[in-house]
Amino acid sequence: MSRSLRNAYISAHCEGELRSRFVLFQPTDRGGWGNRLRGLTLCFAFALCTKRVLVVDDFIVTEHFDAPEGTDWSVRTWRSAMARVPDRRRMDLHLRTEDFDPVAWKEYETRSMEELFPERLVILNQSIGFIDALFRNPHYAPFLRECGFDADSKLSWLGSVCQFLLACPTRKLQTAMRKVTRRLGLYVSADVGVQFRSFFDIGSPNSRFVESFAAKVVKDICNLTEGPAQPSIYVLADDSRVTRFLSDRLASRGRISSWPHRTIHTGGVNTGFGALVERALAKAFGSQARDVDLIGWLPQQWRPRAHTSVLAEWFLLGDCKNIYSTFSSFAVFAAARTGNAARLMKYNTETDSLAPLRNEEYFY
Repeated sequence: MSRSLRNAYISAHCEGELRSRFVLFQPTDRGGWGNRLRGLTLCFAFALCTKRVLVVDDFIVTEHFDAPEGTDWSVRTWRSAMARVPDRRRMDLHLRTEDFDPVAWKEYETRSMEELFPERLVILNQSIGFIDALFRNPHYAPFLRECGFDADSKLSWLGSVCQFLLACPTRKLQTAMRKVTRRLGLYVSADVGVQFRSFFDIGSPNSRFVESFAAKVVKDICNLTEGPAQPSIYVLADDSRVTRFLSDRLASRGRISSWPHRTIHTGGVNTGFGALVERALAKAFGSQARDVDLIGWLPQQWRPRAHTSVLAEWFLLGDCKNIYSTFSSFAVFAAARTGNAARLMKYNTETDSLAPLRNEEYFY
C-alpha cells in the first residue's frame, strides 16, 4: 500500500473522530469471508472519501485481525460516541448493480457522498456494485488516483487495501496458522493452489464439474514455465470427497498437501435458522454432518470454531504462486491480497473453460 493512502486513511480517521462521523461495517449473514472483505473494503473507501472513522461490528474480523496501526475499529471503543449521534442511516447494499434503482445509481456515481449521506453515522454491509460507483464518482476519482487507485487494476488496489486492513493477525489466528501449516507439512508457500467450491447452495452442487475442472488444471500445470518440474500443490475444497478426488488426480503432477475435512467456505446453505441448517447438512452428509465446518449464510454465533480454520486456509491459498479456482470472492481476495490476481485461473462452469480472471469480472 502506498504511503499516501496510509496517510490519507489516518487523516480520515482522525478527522472523523473530531467531527464524530462514523461508518459502521455491519455485515449480514448472507455471505462468507469473500463477501465480508468486499464490504470491508467498501467501508474503508467510503470512510476514506468522506472523512469518517471506520468501525467494524463483525467478530469474524475483529477476533482474527487487529486494526491497522494508528487506528481503532473496535465497537467497544466507539459505542458511546456512536450512541450520542442523533442522525444515522442504514444502507442495505447487498445488491448487484442492475438491482439498484437507475436514478439512485446515477446519483451514487455523480453526486457528493456528503450530500447523499449527511448523517454522521452510516451503517453499511457487504456490497457488490456500490464500490464501483464510488470509484467512478468525479468527486472522489482524482483523490483515489492520488492514493494509488488505477481503473485498470481494481483488483490490485483492493488487494492492497485488504493487505493493509488485515496486516495484523491476532494471536488466535497466528496460532491457527501454525497448526494448519504443521498438519499440512506446508512450511513454505505452495507452487500451486487449487480450490474447488462445490456448494453455492446445498440444493445446487457444483461438484458435477469437478472431473472437467481437474482435467483442465492438470493440463495447465503441465504448461507452467516457472517453478520445479514437480511443484507442491495445495488442494482445498468444501467437500472432503472432492478434496480426495482432486488430490488423486493431481498427484501425478506434483507433491500434494491437503486437509480432507469438510469446510463450506461461503454460501453453505441459504438460511439463518439452525434447525434448517442441520436438516440440510444431514441430507448432504449423513452421519458426518456434525464434522462440517461452515462460514457464511449462518448466524455468526453458530459453530464459530470454523472461522479460524477457514481464515488460515485463506491465507495459505493466497500465498500460492499460481491459483486455480471455481469463481468465488474467497479465491479472488486470497489472490488479490498477495498480488497474485494475475495468476488466478478461473473455471467457468457455464462454458466449461479455464481462463485468467479479468480485471472487470470482480465488479458484477
